[in-house]
Amino acid sequence: MGDFSTIIRIKRLHKLLPFILLSMILMRMIWMQLRTFEPQADMRSMVSQSFMTMEEPRTCGYKEQSANADSLDIPGFIKWKQLFLRRGYQWFRSKGFELYILSGCYDGKYHPEYVVRLNVWLIVGLIAFASLYARFLSGSWILAMIVALILFSRGSLLSRVDQVTSTNLISLLLMFWVTGHAHFFKSGSMLSLAFLVLVNLCLVVIDPVFIFIGLALPTMMILGYIFKRVLARPMVRRFSMEKKRLQDLGPKVYSGNVVSGAMVDVLSRLLGTTVHDQTPTKGGTPTRTNVRNPLLGVLREPFALWVFQRKRWLRIGGILGTWSILLLISVLVARVAYLKDLELESRWSDLPWNVWREWVQIWASTFLSPFDLHLTLSFIVVVICCCILPAAGLGSLFENCWLLILSIILVIICTFIFDGYDLLILNRLSPGTIGWGSMVWMRANHIILWFEPIILAVAVIGVYHLLLVTRRMKSE
Repeated sequence: MGDFSTIIRIKRLHKLLPFILLSMILMRMIWMQLRTFEPQADMRSMVSQSFMTMEEPRTCGYKEQSANADSLDIPGFIKWKQLFLRRGYQWFRSKGFELYILSGCYDGKYHPEYVVRLNVWLIVGLIAFASLYARFLSGSWILAMIVALILFSRGSLLSRVDQVTSTNLISLLLMFWVTGHAHFFKSGSMLSLAFLVLVNLCLVVIDPVFIFIGLALPTMMILGYIFKRVLARPMVRRFSMEKKRLQDLGPKVYSGNVVSGAMVDVLSRLLGTTVHDQTPTKGGTPTRTNVRNPLLGVLREPFALWVFQRKRWLRIGGILGTWSILLLISVLVARVAYLKDLELESRWSDLPWNVWREWVQIWASTFLSPFDLHLTLSFIVVVICCCILPAAGLGSLFENCWLLILSIILVIICTFIFDGYDLLILNRLSPGTIGWGSMVWMRANHIILWFEPIILAVAVIGVYHLLLVTRRMKSE
């Protein structure tokens, strides 16, 4: 009798929980709309705003219709304005970001507060796609709403609303990036692959440090091929066990054994998911089949098995690898030509070793500065999910965690190289910025901020995944 009443209470809570989460999300959105934000900007964004408004004084000039007016409502802009308008600082411009801040141009004048309003919608869109990403990984809309609520409650994320920088736009594009991969891992659709190429191009237009991120999936597939003997056994075991379980169930849909009282069973009923698979069955066979629809089709087997059949990994890796090489060559040719035009050619040997050593220390401390307790714990959960072989738990989470880690590593490497060369440019333009003065020009502290929403979303799903894995281990 007690177990039956527990089931009734769980069912009632299951129906009520979505409305509770939605009401809390709506309240956070209303709070964002009612709050006032003062525009802020970093050095790089100020450079782009300076040259854009100087070159387009009629369509997007300063509020006093002059490129030299002291009326741009961004703290610190007047102090650095004359410095930014020097020709050499065009090296730090971002054409993609300038297209974005054109949304602040109205009636021939530039209004940073309009960009701040657009940032609100960017944050909302970012959280919406984070929820969709969580839905792809977990199969639960309630878990997706929990992810949305956590991101709406994240202070460091909401504090970006008043920043007239490219951080929010890059975070949104990176969310597109991982969501496209999650869809590709589920469907194997070439349309998803084309979408990833387009997102990669948009990222590079905004900031060239993303020229290597397209190599994340090929790198993951190469590692998978090298360690295929280690990965194949748990994957085949999971696939065969799941197939046998579905055949034993017949037309029923497995929903977990709530009567047992296990925590995972209770969570599964609350979150609206099944313990092992979220796919219903028909006639005793799984409905996860390869259908002709390129967007809604679902792979018959796990991606880690499917991609190594018929040498698919070579074709996919070849496409993405060729694209990344072409993108790299294009960016390098364009940047070298830009350097010659600005007469800023520099060599790595222009600075002594002690300056580089100090700069590396500053770069490392700046990179680690965004890590707080929540983000650190979330990152640890992601790393743990990468270390657990995919024999149980949520499907494709293993691949998505590895993709996230490899993407972060590739962006770190490329950012380190670009920031190092920017130091040489700063040495030519203003030698006084060498040392701690160069910290304000670094992208190091932005790397984790770019990936922060993704890390938090994956960590939430990862906790549930670890509970599923623990339950499987106990049952065996």
